[in-house]
Amino acid sequence: MNIDTLKISPLTPADVPEIQDLLYRSWLATYPNKGAGITEDDINDWFSGKNSKEGIARTIKSVENKHENFNALVAKIDNKAVGFCAMGKHLDYNRLAMLYILPGYFGQGIGRSMWAAIQYYADSSKPTILEVVLYNVRAIKFYESLGFVDTGKRITDQKNRMKSGAIPPEMVMRREPTMVL
Repeated sequence: MNIDTLKISPLTPADVPEIQDLLYRSWLATYPNKGAGITEDDINDWFSGKNSKEGIARTIKSVENKHENFNALVAKIDNKAVGFCAMGKHLDYNRLAMLYILPGYFGQGIGRSMWAAIQYYADSSKPTILEVVLYNVRAIKFYESLGFVDTGKRITDQKNRMKSGAIPPEMVMRREPTMVL
């Protein structure tokens, strides 16, 4: 693994199967939590449809028909996907929808590089928000290092209900725009 060969580029339909696997492995390493009632079985169930042949085909179609205000990037080292991020522009804010790094590649600057690259697609005059699972301390510290702060808002979104019935508790973080004059 040579971080010097890191390349960040727009997500293509051909990247989808590898990105789906990256997301699955990242979730499996991050989200099971006894206190929150989220199990490994929940994660396996959550991704069973997404990683099926039909699920991959649906995701490929959405990549092919992406909305002009939504952009996704993939980070690769030696042609292997090691990171993925997505940003959406809304009327009053940008939303960092996802930033995931493949387990085993944490702490190598990939997330920071992806954040810098996705800024190209953001509206620099507007704040950026994100949601992060409350017990994902590593991610929270990373976002804080980028200038995000906890807004105090907590979410338990029903659409994230797991097979067990548990819902990952999330917090909303916000980063104010940094205007360069």
